[in-house]
Amino acid sequence: MSETAHKLSAKNKRQKKRIVYVDENAPKRPRTAYVHFVNARRKELAESGSHEALRQRSFLADIGKQWKVLPDDQKKFYVDKSAKEHAEYEKAMEEYKKTEAYNQFKVKKEGLMKQRMLELKKRKSDVKSDDDEEEDKNEAVVAGDIPIFSKEFLAYNKNQESKCKKLRKMVSALQEEKDLLKADIAKLSERMKLVHGHQSGTLHWSTKIKQRWTKLLVDALAYVSVDGEYPTSQNIDTYMKKLKQLVTENPSSKDLIAVRMALSEVNFI
Repeated sequence: MSETAHKLSAKNKRQKKRIVYVDENAPKRPRTAYVHFVNARRKELAESGSHEALRQRSFLADIGKQWKVLPDDQKKFYVDKSAKEHAEYEKAMEEYKKTEAYNQFKVKKEGLMKQRMLELKKRKSDVKSDDDEEEDKNEAVVAGDIPIFSKEFLAYNKNQESKCKKLRKMVSALQEEKDLLKADIAKLSERMKLVHGHQSGTLHWSTKIKQRWTKLLVDALAYVSVDGEYPTSQNIDTYMKKLKQLVTENPSSKDLIAVRMALSEVNFI
């Protein structure tokens, strides 16, 4: 990487911090339950005269441990307090969004964000340009300034050959992977055809069986009425439902006796 790129990279790291656009006119954001707890403990220590404890670096770590072991019923006080603040904040924000001050901030924020995006794009473009220029320059120096057949020239050639071998291996591996994928796709395609054909055959066979059984039932029960209805190929499903209902409600019905006698002579095989 070029010196310019290093400088820009270092600068980018310093500027990588998230930019927060603060609206000074907006309602104050609600505090979390933990923040309420910290503030309460800080106030207790201040009122008890334990100012030394407040100044210690371990203060927040100790408070964090206390919060972790705090019983849920005691935490509830701070959770409810935070929830109340949050509800008030949401209500205040709804009202604030109707004001001109909010609209002005929104326009200003969008403008700043757009400007920020343009700056980032320009910075990335400059870094890429510097890197490409430096790389081209180095290649030109290597290829043009080394005396032919010298040790440096032979070493340079060896290095280039090594790079070419690696590239060829990569190309070969990719080609092999491509061929394997093609073979897998072909196998999957064949399996899909077989499954589709099997499903079609099964459906055709099921349809044939249903048609045969429908014909057998209609022929056998042609003179047996159920609830005043005789079976046909069109109403056979309704007829069988009524027959099932009759079996449940009146198993000793004369119609059922006639049905049993008619079906006893049918060969369903």
